[in-house]
Amino acid sequence: MENANTVTITPGPGSVDAHSGSVSVTPAATTTYTLTATGTSGTVNASVTVVVGGTAAAGNPQIIRFEANPVSIAPGQSSVLSWTTTGATTVSISSVGSVTLNGSTTVSPAQTTTYTLTATSSDGHSVTAPVTVTVAPQNIPQILTFVANPPVISAGQSSQLCWQVSGANSIQIDPGVGSNLNANDCATVKPNVTTTYTLTAINAQGTIKANVTVSVGQVQITSFQANPVTSTSAGNPVVLSWTTQNALSVVLIGAELGPQNLAVNGSFTVNPITNSTYTLTAYGAGGITVSVTISVFVR
Repeated sequence: MENANTVTITPGPGSVDAHSGSVSVTPAATTTYTLTATGTSGTVNASVTVVVGGTAAAGNPQIIRFEANPVSIAPGQSSVLSWTTTGATTVSISSVGSVTLNGSTTVSPAQTTTYTLTATSSDGHSVTAPVTVTVAPQNIPQILTFVANPPVISAGQSSQLCWQVSGANSIQIDPGVGSNLNANDCATVKPNVTTTYTLTAINAQGTIKANVTVSVGQVQITSFQANPVTSTSAGNPVVLSWTTQNALSVVLIGAELGPQNLAVNGSFTVNPITNSTYTLTAYGAGGITVSVTISVFVR
């Protein structure tokens, strides 16, 4: 390491070669190691975390499926919530509590209730998905299922709406799907923008509705830059900046820092002590992600 007289790594290795090198560590638990370089101009520090029993930069939980069956119930009846996730270490459902990563549970709400499933990865990044169970009198129609597959599309792609309804004299889906629909059927939709579709089922005793949203717009990282690209000295500040489209959140990771959950458009200052790479991951609706990596050089 240029201009350094002494270099130490704690905990463990202690003093190491002041210019370059590597050491092996075997931590029993997740451990953050700090490198301290001291020279005539002062001292700089850098840290890196070795995660034991997990992935250091998971940051990519996804909810593959979260459904209620049936979607509507009469008072006193039950609905089964079922879900599938990936990349998560913990999963919870509002009004239910902690649940398994993949599974199902039975709920019996006394009134119409929206349940929100939250899937969280080992680095604390979370994604959510809601589903509503409607409670209505037994003599009005019941909506057993109403889902979109897939729920997230890119512009120009299509999704299939599928439903199952009982006890209805007429069924309609807006916008644009139509009226006088079959009780059990599917329809292909191709929205240009994120669209919420409403299914309305009617009989002589009343009306019931259910919604499903098709999200449109692939998440994009429109810029990711370092200023300066080449640092003139180890430890000098370098500003990373980025802009995104359709992102809900971003995570930045790099050699000397753990995962950073940041704004969808913004900047972050790093202090590289050697040539380093930084990866920005943008998260969109439905767990869609995109990543870009840049390099910063240290003379």
